Amino acid sequence: MNRRRFARTLGWLAAAPTLGATRGRSSVRVVRNGHGPGRDLAVISWRTRDGEDAGEVDLPFTSAPTEDANKGRIGPLAIRIAALGGVPNAFEWDTREWQWWRGYPRVFGPRNDEYTRLVSATGGVRQYGWGVRVWTQYEMDGVETRQDWLFPDFDRDAAIAYDCVITIHNRQNKPLDEYGQFFATYVAWNDRKGHFYWDENGALVNFADRGGKHLDYFVAAAGSECARLGYVPHCARGGGTVKAHWRKPVSVSIAGPRGLHHIQMTEEAVTSAIGMGGRGYAQDYILSPPGLHLPAGSSFRTHVRHVFAVATGETLQTLWDAFAASHRRVYALTT
Repeated sequence: MNRRRFARTLGWLAAAPTLGATRGRSSVRVVRNGHGPGRDLAVISWRTRDGEDAGEVDLPFTSAPTEDANKGRIGPLAIRIAALGGVPNAFEWDTREWQWWRGYPRVFGPRNDEYTRLVSATGGVRQYGWGVRVWTQYEMDGVETRQDWLFPDFDRDAAIAYDCVITIHNRQNKPLDEYGQFFATYVAWNDRKGHFYWDENGALVNFADRGGKHLDYFVAAAGSECARLGYVPHCARGGGTVKAHWRKPVSVSIAGPRGLHHIQMTEEAVTSAIGMGGRGYAQDYILSPPGLHLPAGSSFRTHVRHVFAVATGETLQTLWDAFAASHRRVYALTT
């Protein structure tokens, strides 16, 4: 597919869907306690715009208070899309892991390194003419986080993609300096093979080829606060060491059964770093407000996009341009 045609097939990514009716009509149903006690499951029947049944997404979106962090995971549990040739998920995606700031009272350690999962999460689902929205919300230590996943009907010849909008709100009456929150996306295709970042020279570099195993180092924007410091403040894994710079905050999986890659893009202004965990399993990212400073009562948000496509430098640039052009419209769908 040439670049011009590829850009056309990604038109909905740049323009974002409208609320008008379409033939596709992706739908959603809720299975109460469908993923364990207190974990309601959204079952999304995902369709193309011409009405073809593309597959199913199972997404747990609530959780009850728990002492087991693994039972507090939130995010897509399984993406069963025929065109992918196999389920790419190892566990949930955009999963809450932990947060920090200067003076944070919790000590990082084996019993609380994933403590944001220990609090309950509420959520909901809604079907629109353009597709399906699923949301979840949780509060930990005075910081509220909301995630909205958007699954639009897609063109049969286009890349398969969906969006997540994450909003982080400081509910405390004091500012939080050097704030960060860590999220993980687990991709089974990467098991023990590493995965790639898009480096500042435009090359796809496997974390494993530069010594990465489990969050040994991170990649940040050249000239950013974290790059200047040489580390992500308070990130306990790997000391938060920044070892490389990105062209854009994009991570790319190992190719799946049909040659497609899972491509994850996060909004540059509020992504402090990306990293690799579990010898490739985890395509991780860290969100921080501009300047790493979150004033009392304020919030920031980011747009995350997941795309399945063949990854080359040319297609990555096209995907990124469409992603960057769509932020405002995607945000409007979560208001």
